[in-house]
Amino acid sequence: MNWKQILGSFLIVVGSLYLIGSGTGRYDILWFIISILLVIIGSLILYKSKR
Repeated sequence: MNWKQILGSFLIVVGSLYLIGSGTGRYDILWFIISILLVIIGSLILYKSKR
């Protein structure tokens, strides 16, 4: 595994944790958007590093 795959996996994990952790507080929508962006960016990095 190179560093791009590690970074992509890390972003996906962090984004997923944010999704699970959201649901309390007034910044729900903001955290939701950030976590989805993290997962998307992580997926793109993983996808590009595999080719």
